[in-house]
Amino acid sequence: MKPTTLFTAAFLFFLSFTALAQDQAETDSLYRRRGAADVPGARPNWMERITLGGNFGLSLGNPTYINLAPLVGYRLTDKFTVAGGVTYIYSRVRYAGYPAFSNSIYGGRANVQYAIMPRFAPIVEYEALNVGYQEFTDTGTLVEARRWIGNPMVGATVLFPIGRRSNFGLTALYNLNYTANRAYSPYGSPWVVRAGFML
Repeated sequence: MKPTTLFTAAFLFFLSFTALAQDQAETDSLYRRRGAADVPGARPNWMERITLGGNFGLSLGNPTYINLAPLVGYRLTDKFTVAGGVTYIYSRVRYAGYPAFSNSIYGGRANVQYAIMPRFAPIVEYEALNVGYQEFTDTGTLVEARRWIGNPMVGATVLFPIGRRSNFGLTALYNLNYTANRAYSPYGSPWVVRAGFML
């Protein structure tokens, strides 16, 4: 990851704590935030516990990179959320002296997060991806192949409210298996930074 990108991500994380400090007096209530009821003791129904979101990524040039990853979550409590979703990544890269190689990567991910502050939550995630790659055979022929790789990741997310029920989220995760899968990973660094929306 470039130093400027890492600095920008760190700056946004630290900047968010100014807003978090002002939010400390608020109760991070599922009932209040999802509009379930104003009656004490009222319980939200299962649909009011569902969160919808995900992230996207786009980088054009060499390499070209497009990432679409919708996510559906369920709030077990006000602070504890489990989520799962699918991932699709398209990449295209050209090496000198070789034809361009395009790759469709697909798979899924599941995570759990616990909001230790109203807008800040550590995350543990596992992502499984089926990736395409190129390799040389014993005869020197370049062929395409596929394999599954697993990415256990840890990190945190910061939410920036943009409405009563919607948030913009910035997430930074560290891939604990990056070194083992480096030759096949679609990520250029063990750090995975995502941006997306959540309802």
